[in-house]
Amino acid sequence: FVHQSSITSNGFRTLSEGWKVEFSVGKDENGRPKADNVTAVGGGPCTGPRPPSTRSTKATRTQKKVAKVPRVYWHHMLDDEVKESLQGKGIRMNTGTIDVALDQWRIKLGNDGYCSCAHANKTLSEGNFVCSESGMIEFDWSHCISFIGGEWVAQDSNDMFTSLSLNGDNIKMVPQNESPEMLWGGDFTDPLSALEANGFKMRRVVLTTKPNNQ
Repeated sequence: FVHQSSITSNGFRTLSEGWKVEFSVGKDENGRPKADNVTAVGGGPCTGPRPPSTRSTKATRTQKKVAKVPRVYWHHMLDDEVKESLQGKGIRMNTGTIDVALDQWRIKLGNDGYCSCAHANKTLSEGNFVCSESGMIEFDWSHCISFIGGEWVAQDSNDMFTSLSLNGDNIKMVPQNESPEMLWGGDFTDPLSALEANGFKMRRVVLTTKPNNQ
């Protein structure tokens, strides 16, 4: 037996397995043998290999206990009736963006109120939207370009539609894997330079995201 008060140490008075020490044998108050004057071999403070730190293990355990908080998308606030209507039409709601078709329009409704759309007449628009729980959407379009005469040119965004209802019968699913070529045909050029020149956030045209299993 050794009491910590008998250990010579520069720091916390403790011993670990594998340390080599010297000591004298004394007796405690009850007459039992104990180690006195515990020092390193040859005298001096006790020292030796330290056991591996458990801090990282504790940190890992703590991390495992922290539950992963699922991300909440904007459309979670929609009424159940609206959600059921969209899902019944095959419109996916497993990401932050909802893709819908309104006649010849292809509309993307994303997080943070961002929206964009493409029309079959080779028009691209971008802006912001607000949505009520009942699925009524109000748009504020800020940029618009159209492919006219072999080039993309700026258009007046005030001519765009300003509202729609996600619960409306005219809201459809964007055809699966539909591409700009399928919507516009092949007679157009890459709009990238026009998107940049006219202040768009988008850099390429994606009409609908692929399912997770593809």
